[in-house]
Amino acid sequence: RISAISPDSHPQYFKDGGEQLRYWMTAYNAWVLYIAASEYPAKNSIWNILGLFRNRDIKLGGKAMTLEDLEHRIIRKRYKEPRIHFYINCAAYSCPPLWPSSIAEGKTWDVLNQAAKRFINDQRNVKFDPAAKRLYLSKIFDWFSEDFLGYLRDQKGNGKPHISQFILMYLDGPQREALANTSPEQITLKYFPYDKSLNEQK
Repeated sequence: RISAISPDSHPQYFKDGGEQLRYWMTAYNAWVLYIAASEYPAKNSIWNILGLFRNRDIKLGGKAMTLEDLEHRIIRKRYKEPRIHFYINCAAYSCPPLWPSSIAEGKTWDVLNQAAKRFINDQRNVKFDPAAKRLYLSKIFDWFSEDFLGYLRDQKGNGKPHISQFILMYLDGPQREALANTSPEQITLKYFPYDKSLNEQK
């Protein structure tokens, strides 16, 4: 059904931006899972530069495209919603884990909020060393830094955005207090290694 109907081909079925984005993200994850399963056990094909994201055609709403088109030209470009990076899944170990269920109608923003909190409060993705004033982050915050900083500028009116300010929107616990009490100018950013191997069920 997702191959035949999309917000572009049948806009009347998608009442607002939240429902459109719910479709696109669900379609993205579904296609990643399908392609990963169809390629298994050739695990390295997931991140082959000429593989999954560049030359595998998919179809949505009757239109051919690639996953790269879907992520960068539709999901990121149209919606400018940085929390999508905590929901869409690339099937690698260091990607955000798959959400345990589909997004219910009208719940897109709630789920994205929950996904952001889950990802950011996992110390494999975000860890602050207050003594060294060093913030360790997933490479996702490096690769898509402009998505997060652009959100702070455009949606929060922050003229001098810093990634720590986005982190603080969702971080809980003792780390939050320590990070909040450290000025962005004092923080050094470091990025965790990104494990691109296939996240298969053990």
